[in-house]
Amino acid sequence: MPRGTDLLQRLWSKSENPDEQPLPDDLSSIEASQILEARVEKRKRELGPEHPDTLVGMNNLAFSYWKQGRWKEAEKLQLHVIESRKRVLGPEHPQTLSTMASLGFGYWNEGQCKEAEELQVYVLEKRKRLLGPEHSETLEIMNNLVCTYLDQGRFREAEELQTEEFELSSRVHGRDHPDTLISMGNLASTYTKQGKWAEAESLQKKVIELYSQSLGGKHPSTLDSMAELASIYQEQERWKEALDLNFQVMKARKEVLGPDHPDTLGAMSSLSSIYREQERWEEAERIDVQVAEAIMELFGPEHPKTLVSMSNLGSTYHGQKRFDEAAAVQEQVVHISIELRGPNHPSTLTDMANLGCTYRGQGRMEEAESLEQVVMEARRQVLGPEHPDTVTSMNNLAFTFKASGKNEEALLLIGKCVEILNKSLGPDHPRTIHAAAALTEWRKTHASGSI
Repeated sequence: MPRGTDLLQRLWSKSENPDEQPLPDDLSSIEASQILEARVEKRKRELGPEHPDTLVGMNNLAFSYWKQGRWKEAEKLQLHVIESRKRVLGPEHPQTLSTMASLGFGYWNEGQCKEAEELQVYVLEKRKRLLGPEHSETLEIMNNLVCTYLDQGRFREAEELQTEEFELSSRVHGRDHPDTLISMGNLASTYTKQGKWAEAESLQKKVIELYSQSLGGKHPSTLDSMAELASIYQEQERWKEALDLNFQVMKARKEVLGPDHPDTLGAMSSLSSIYREQERWEEAERIDVQVAEAIMELFGPEHPKTLVSMSNLGSTYHGQKRFDEAAAVQEQVVHISIELRGPNHPSTLTDMANLGCTYRGQGRMEEAESLEQVVMEARRQVLGPEHPDTVTSMNNLAFTFKASGKNEEALLLIGKCVEILNKSLGPDHPRTIHAAAALTEWRKTHASGSI
């Protein structure tokens, strides 16, 4: 799955000026932004706001903002570049389409899937017509659109498009090409989300094997693929295999990148998530505290990565039933997330949902119900009524209704969850089976008057 900055850097760098003096590697992201801002202002004065070199500088500055979590500023610059290139070069010029593709990827990475899909579908149609379906840039945007479909819960559409893209990439590049391996990994992820564990595991193992042969066992792409396989094991509750693989990834990243590198800290967070699911709270807390402190030091208190690490710590406190501590952390996360991303951003809604569950644990039922209603309605509007996150919100609210003694409302909502999961994932998916079992149990206890 092409998450992170590597693909975005590649998308943005296609139009970079090769004569431009590169920035020193040891600059902080803030220092880099300051230099790039000065370059853009200089080019605006000397060349004009729509000169190709000015637009290249804006693209580079937007990428720098994106790495700092300053998405709104990055988006503003990218929109200006797109409109300028439409006027100067035309709406179907390769540089115009490339900028639109990079903005679409940014939208996707920020959880704005509707905006991402609109741009990606447009670019895909143009590239198919102008470059052909087998061109590398056409395959690239197909792959990005698959990721958007996955995040929207549109698994069947994702699998259909991903299978097409994988077959085309295999034919054009060969099975061992990095782009084909990314495509294989995405198809494995699509299988995972549909509960097709055997297909996902088999394909992901093949990806690891091919990456190991071509790049080595400690290459970042190999380690990313191993982490994906660990998550497949985790989904099936194959804890020992998931833990063993995560330990391998974490150890390798520490050796190659150092203990405080973001990728190393990400591997530690993955390990902590397994401990949380196993209710090994002390081990989870020790890692979560360490990661949160390191991420805070690296990125500052308002960076998206910092919010994720704080949210993980809040979840661990919640699991330990330390609800007051959990609420304190989660309220801070929600406040910053609303300011940084906006109230309807998918990550903000996830943070609000976590806080609602903690309020329920504190016995603050009215606040929990109110917050969960807000999250559910927002997700219906932003993600759609059948998106997995929307269903999760419905399930959370059902539990709050149950805890509040609102029996009929609880049964009605959990029944609706089962209906949607049957339709979207099928009756044999683990989530459907779990929800159906809960509904059966609730009906029994409701009939006995003890729900």
